[in-house]
Amino acid sequence: MMIFLDIDGTLLDHEGGEALGGIAFFDAYRHELKGSSAEFLQQWYMLSEKYFEKFLAKQLSFQEQRRMRIKELFGHQLSDEQADARFNAYLYFYKENWSAFDDVIPCLKELKRNGFRLGIISNGDLEQQREKLEKIGVLDYVECIFTSSEIGVAKPNAAIFQKACESAKVSTEECYYVGDRLDTDAIGSTRAGMKGIWLNRHKEASPNQAAEEATSGAVKHGQSGGTSGAVTNGQPGGTSGDEFGGASVPKSIPVIRSLKELLPIVSENQ
Repeated sequence: MMIFLDIDGTLLDHEGGEALGGIAFFDAYRHELKGSSAEFLQQWYMLSEKYFEKFLAKQLSFQEQRRMRIKELFGHQLSDEQADARFNAYLYFYKENWSAFDDVIPCLKELKRNGFRLGIISNGDLEQQREKLEKIGVLDYVECIFTSSEIGVAKPNAAIFQKACESAKVSTEECYYVGDRLDTDAIGSTRAGMKGIWLNRHKEASPNQAAEEATSGAVKHGQSGGTSGAVTNGQPGGTSGDEFGGASVPKSIPVIRSLKELLPIVSENQ
């Protein structure tokens, strides 16, 4: 039995590192940036998501998506070299704030002790993702790392999960995948034939919550067209959708709040 894991938001506190790194970057360039640090962070998050999606869609290279974030932030009058230099300044602050969640190392130790093979499937650049794993002390626990830059497709495309399993010489049915995004990680891996697990660290609602709430509101006002209600996944160690902000989670997908809850679930089918 093999367990593949995501990196950002699952093993590494990307949000914390991005926020702290972003604030330090804002302080360094405060004289050129408008607004408060909070306003800057919101803009930086938007730019990060916008251009990283273009990288995943193969519209930009990994370096180009970094460069475009900076040019949109400071102005397109910057040369490529100037933009790269400024992104490297941010990158320094970001890396200084890389850290693993507290539950990561204890969980990986227990999984290895119980005979599970461990691997990584991640959207991103292979070199940077490997560097993250090394910095947070996880690299020695995993036997293989697969990234979208290496395989050529990104999560939730089934091919990235299937090619990773093929390379690891294990069937998808024998693999779990653990990630912090419901659609990209848990549902994507499940559709590829793996056993997806949603690590919902922040009590996030699923993407369809808004539709559910709208339907619920319509029912309350006497309108027809649907019903609302939480869906319990029915898996050991899992949690009902109602406890996760009303999120409707497929019954086949366990939901956990911490990696401390992972071992009992994966041990059932070992």
